[in-house]
Amino acid sequence: MSIGERLITLEEYEAFLDENPDGLYELLDGRIVEKLPTQEHGHIVLRVGGRLQLFVEDRGLGRAYTEARYRPEDSTQNDRMPDISYVANPNAPVTRQGAAPGMPDFVVEVQSPRD
Repeated sequence: MSIGERLITLEEYEAFLDENPDGLYELLDGRIVEKLPTQEHGHIVLRVGGRLQLFVEDRGLGRAYTEARYRPEDSTQNDRMPDISYVANPNAPVTRQGAAPGMPDFVVEVQSPRD
């Protein structure tokens, strides 16, 4: 972190998301990071996520998601959006707005050349 750099709070991040509804963003250690997926990235996410979804759905093992937001319970400066996530509890409530509290059981991040 640079001297004088101010970190963003969760409240400021939520306001930023309201003002920028068309982008994909994460809050990483108090910094807003825009996600810029490419066609290649999307193709990989679709293939891996689709297979994971079929696997868990056929076996009643929980739920798979793409681009879902999660907020670690012990963090005030992180709001994560993994490319693919898996929640093992099939009865876990589904968050319909904002970030799900806590983190999923498994995530996949597709690395892009600029990462």
